[in-house]
Amino acid sequence: MLRVRGRRVRGRGDAGVRRDGAGRSGAEGRATRDALPAGPARDELTGVIANTEALTASGQLTSSRLPATLMTLRRNTEFWRSNQPPPAGARVVFTGSPVLLEYYLGEGLQIEPLGNFGKANAAWGVCRSKGDKTCAPLQSLLDAMIALAADRGTFKAWEYYFDFEGGVSPWTSAMSQGTGIPALARAYALTGQTKYSDAATAALGAFETAPPTGVAVPAIGGSHYLVHSYAPQLFIVGGFLQSLIGLDAYGDLTGDPRGTTLFRAGNGNGKAIVPLPDTGSWSRCSIDGPDSTRDQHALLTDVLGTLCRRQGTAAYCAYAARYEQYLAQQPG
Repeated sequence: MLRVRGRRVRGRGDAGVRRDGAGRSGAEGRATRDALPAGPARDELTGVIANTEALTASGQLTSSRLPATLMTLRRNTEFWRSNQPPPAGARVVFTGSPVLLEYYLGEGLQIEPLGNFGKANAAWGVCRSKGDKTCAPLQSLLDAMIALAADRGTFKAWEYYFDFEGGVSPWTSAMSQGTGIPALARAYALTGQTKYSDAATAALGAFETAPPTGVAVPAIGGSHYLVHSYAPQLFIVGGFLQSLIGLDAYGDLTGDPRGTTLFRAGNGNGKAIVPLPDTGSWSRCSIDGPDSTRDQHALLTDVLGTLCRRQGTAAYCAYAARYEQYLAQQPG
């Protein structure tokens, strides 16, 4: 992970002040882009500016989206002044902020909700093992992520502000929502601070709302939760099942029956479709899709193993063992 020294992004007051900040940051970003020589750094900053301009032109740069878009624009302006593109997928943190951004070719540095909530879950694990109920790193990161959540219909969501694999910004994901909700619930259980359980509850609506706003679609046995809210026909099994773990954990940690209801709806579909990605020697990333990469296959295996341990469901246990065997039979 790259660490970059830069100015801390400070919270703004009302929406008008934040919009003024966005205007200044946009002007600064364009001035920085125009001063850069032709090449990859200029191209990346150009892509980030174009994303912000497209969001503005479509009328979707709402007040609740300003903090994330402003952070993205400022961080990219700082980074591309003096850096060339890192390897694809590299993650970057800036001095004064715990939020990580990930490099996407042609899209610059983007706030990565899934990665940040994975980081939060790891911090929670360390603090829990030490008996640290304050857990400053966890609180710092989750407080920052709560501030970056956007109003999306009737719920809060951590959105992606760049186009991806045919999907147009802004979009959200069951995988990132389903990783963030339990991270927040765990912070609540650890610290006793209700702001974290409130934030988790406010994000549940993604799993009750149809795409493209939410991620819930009716499916065999119950509901399927989409990894990409813009792709209602794309059933990515590993990411979907990972969101079920999050909903199950949320229900356990908070006692909120909404979480249990949503888990059960998704679990019905999960049990029905878990055999479908099996090729007989490997797994597919999505139903009827291409073969998984090794990392995708390993994730699916791990998620099924976790569901097996949590639920004892025969189908999850059987396919966790089967996919583990496939993995062992393939060269690393």
